[in-house]
Amino acid sequence: MFIAKSGDVLDLLTEAKLIRRFRSGQKRLLNLYAGFYVAELLLRFTEEGFAIPDVFEYARETLESLDARDDVGEIVLRFELHLLRLLGHAPSLDACVGCGEVLGNETNNTATSPSISFGIEAGGIVCEKCLAGQRSIIRIRESTRVRLLDLLQSSFYEDISLQPIPQACKREIRTLVTRFVCSLLNRSFDLHPFLEDLAL
Repeated sequence: MFIAKSGDVLDLLTEAKLIRRFRSGQKRLLNLYAGFYVAELLLRFTEEGFAIPDVFEYARETLESLDARDDVGEIVLRFELHLLRLLGHAPSLDACVGCGEVLGNETNNTATSPSISFGIEAGGIVCEKCLAGQRSIIRIRESTRVRLLDLLQSSFYEDISLQPIPQACKREIRTLVTRFVCSLLNRSFDLHPFLEDLAL
């Protein structure tokens, strides 16, 4: 039972009941850090006292998945991408942010996959014609872009059976998403240094 107070007065909590206990931290330390990171994302990207039911459900399902599964990197990535999409911050991965030119969907999971430019500050893919004057550009494989697009367009966990992320793309994806969320808030995240193993 929670009573919100106005002004600078502390809110009043009169009763609490434990409904669900999350035990992923007992599996390994990385799962615990991932759970803390979910909490930090919610703290940074949402307003206190402003309810967003879908975000609550995403967070709950993510914490339950950290309890039940071992692919921590993909669980965290799905939460990051769907949180960004739901809050209107999803990166543009299907068209150039400069001119709007739509990119094809050529999937190639090999290391020789052609590379394209992603503008961290621009918020998405930048074609070669629009590169001039852009800052904070990183190069990613075309297969990385396609995989990220698939994850963004899938439902949250119903489509968890999607093909695993190719090893060659994992490091690129982690770097891109980490830099992108930091750029959106113009700050670093406390948990990022503890999550370096997510790309492995």
